[in-house]
Amino acid sequence: MADELGKKRVAAFTIALGRALGRADQDIRVTARAAVLHDVETDTIPFTNVSEIVAAQHESFDGTGFPKGLKGEEIPPGARILRVADALEALLTGRPPLGDNVIAWAESEWRSHRAASIPEAKRAIQRASGTLFDPNVVNVLLSMPDGIWADLMQHISNLPGPLA
Repeated sequence: MADELGKKRVAAFTIALGRALGRADQDIRVTARAAVLHDVETDTIPFTNVSEIVAAQHESFDGTGFPKGLKGEEIPPGARILRVADALEALLTGRPPLGDNVIAWAESEWRSHRAASIPEAKRAIQRASGTLFDPNVVNVLLSMPDGIWADLMQHISNLPGPLA
């Protein structure tokens, strides 16, 4: 189960990606809520749009994911964003990837789930573009300055108190 701080970081990453992708504010809020609840059983989530994103978070862009084997545009946009955000957070913190969110890490970049640098994390995600991840979401991630992710990592880590 993801820790509270990890949930906050994943939610913040989905917001940053959603904004950069030009998603509507309501869609961004729904995806961020799904990020906070992404390790909860979907039948316990009272929001249909959120539970759909959580249920599809392990679908792969090439159709090899689960639970339904959805492919490409069949996967809800929020789930495609959440998938990338969760992988980025796992890489940057050294957290073992959850579910099948496993990227074929280059041996020189990933040993014993060590925290990757932002450029290393971006390269790892780029290698899985079109297979695990939506290429459009990946391209937006790659186009965003590294400072955004560094700032979010620092500021989210410094937030006091439990998740609201």
